[in-house]
Amino acid sequence: MTGIYEIALEHKEFAAQMFILALDLEFDYFGQLDITSRDLAERFLAIAQRWGWTRYTQLRHYERKKGHSISWQFRLTRDGLREIYGTAGPLGDQSKDRIVKHLIYGIKKPKTGHLMKRLLEIFEQNPHKAFRSIELAMDLGADPRTIRRYLSGASGLIKQGTIRRVGKGRSSKYVMKPPPGFEPGTFSLQG
Repeated sequence: MTGIYEIALEHKEFAAQMFILALDLEFDYFGQLDITSRDLAERFLAIAQRWGWTRYTQLRHYERKKGHSISWQFRLTRDGLREIYGTAGPLGDQSKDRIVKHLIYGIKKPKTGHLMKRLLEIFEQNPHKAFRSIELAMDLGADPRTIRRYLSGASGLIKQGTIRRVGKGRSSKYVMKPPPGFEPGTFSLQG
């Protein structure tokens, strides 16, 4: 009897359907599958390699905190993601579907001055709202890593004292710093 993984190695359309389901469950906004089962991750990597959807030759090991949750990761290429989505999309989760579309079609190389200006405009228009980097990236058509560099980098808005970071890691949000002389209790995080 042939298993589903063997079928996916032989039939590209079936493999794309499997990946759409996996993207719905195990996908992050870098185009990366993040799977806790090493065996399952190795099978998905083999399928992605078979159809040319990844450049990874081996899984990347990721441990969130020393002694805590371990996962196995590999990244899909933009062309691979485009082919999977074109064959079997859309995703069931609308927010993840929007992220996949952004990764496939929306990332542009914005000019530095323009991007910094747009970021400031967004924070000034919504001074009490906290934003995740992925939300800002999708609004501006940029890569989330680029957005984080403009927010947290050496000459970023945090170093300039314009915004502050709330939380840690990928779940962190960015919010406009309260103006000097503000009274506690009048400023709250939303979003």
